[in-house]
Amino acid sequence: MALGVKRVTPEIIQEMVKQRDNIDWAKVRSVESRLRHDVMAHIEVYGEACPTAKGVIHLGATSCYVQVGGGLCEGLPFEYFDLRTTQT
Repeated sequence: MALGVKRVTPEIIQEMVKQRDNIDWAKVRSVESRLRHDVMAHIEVYGEACPTAKGVIHLGATSCYVQVGGGLCEGLPFEYFDLRTTQT
């Protein structure tokens, strides 16, 4: 798999892409209120929308990493990112 992360399968990527616009903002707010952590709230709700991907969405990335990376990507079209996996 790309980057040597064998746990991230093509099926997981497909599921994440399919659900990328399926954001339940009310649920995110509710979970954030409970967790008091904005990034983890998004990860939890996205994991519910993508049950197959739930175990790899976070993959040890820190909140800062997610926020900074998201900030760098803000405004770029989704197609800019090549989410295809390749065999290594």
